[in-house]
Parts: sequence; C-alpha cells; structure tokens
Amino acid sequence: MYTFLSLSFVVFVTVFLIGLIFWIIRRKGGKLVLYSFFISLLCLIFLSSMSNPEEMATTSGTNNTDSQSNTDSQPEQFTPIVDAKQFALIDEEQLINLLGEPEARDEWNYKNPRGQEFKAITLSYNKGNQEFMFIDGKLVRFTYYGEGQTYENNEHALALFGIDVKEMQKIGDTGSAIRYRGKNDSTKVDDFWLTEGLGENNTIDTVKITYDASYF
Repeated sequence: MYTFLSLSFVVFVTVFLIGLIFWIIRRKGGKLVLYSFFISLLCLIFLSSMSNPEEMATTSGTNNTDSQSNTDSQPEQFTPIVDAKQFALIDEEQLINLLGEPEARDEWNYKNPRGQEFKAITLSYNKGNQEFMFIDGKLVRFTYYGEGQTYENNEHALALFGIDVKEMQKIGDTGSAIRYRGKNDSTKVDDFWLTEGLGENNTIDTVKITYDASYF
C-alpha cells in the first residue's frame, strides 16, 4: 500500500515538473501547466484503479474473518434453571401466584436430626421434580430433582439457580457433591447442597436449597 502511494507521488511530481519545464521553455502561459496537472491527475486515478485486487480481496476476507471470530467468541446467552432466591421465606399464596396451582399438596410431620418435630407442608410441581417445603407458614426449603442437566464448575452450578458464588462460602466438595453456606442474611440462601447422579460426573441429581437452616 505504501509502495503504491510512493509511486503515485513520484509519477505526479515527475509529470508536473515536465510540464513546468515545457512551460518555461515555450513561454506559452499557464495552459501547459494546467494540462500537465490534468495529465498527472489522470495518471493517479489510473494507478489507483490498477491497485492489486487480490490485496483488496484479502483485506476484505480478513475483515470478514475477524467479524466472524468476534461473533463466535461471544458467549452463549446464559439461562438459569430457576431463580431460587425468589422463593426465600415466601408463603403458600405467594408461591402459587408465582407458579400456579401445585400438582400435589402434602401435610406431614418433619423431624430433624436434633429430634425436633415440626408440622410441614410440601407443594409439588413439574411432575414432582420441584418440591417446596413450608414450616410455620414460610418456605424453608426448595428441592430440585435433576433432569439430566450438567454444570461446568461449582460457580456455574450455583448460577444455574440464580445464586452468586461470591455470596456463598464452600463447606464441602467430595467430587460427587458440593455444599455452600450463605455468608450473611442478605444472601437469602442459608444452604446449597448439590449431589450428582451415580457415576455421572457434573450431572445434577438433587439440589436442596435451604432458606432457614434453623429447622434442619
């Protein structure tokens, strides 16, 4: 490109000087100078039109490739399985407003490892793949049963349920299960516990998201 511009400049100056010399010799006024300038301009236009078309094609192809690369490098839009934080400590009516009528509603007695017993209610959705457990009128645990979904790493696993890993503290990772605790009350999630399917690496089997760990 720079060689072409240099050559064009040399041609332009050369033709112009030749014209100027003829004008001085013949002393016929500025007509010849104007004529020489016009010829120089035509030469420049001609050389421009004769520039290497392969170079132009290569440049165009490079631009297209770069554009395609930029498009390909853009991450795919991330879609969480569910925003679990929206369910934190809401009541039955609020859950039904969000998800509609449940497929099943069960009342039962829950006994925790400390021997404490509570009256519990579970609402089931999505053919039993989502269970919402209420104690004392508030949603204290959401259980999700996987349908073949996979995750890339722990951060991704949390993000699939609308949880930021920065708000959580890891307390366990066995290779087939991961567990996190919320750092403070603003997290809305007290406990996140994911287990994988037997022999299925990074495949979600069960996720238990607890909003009030005092019952468990």
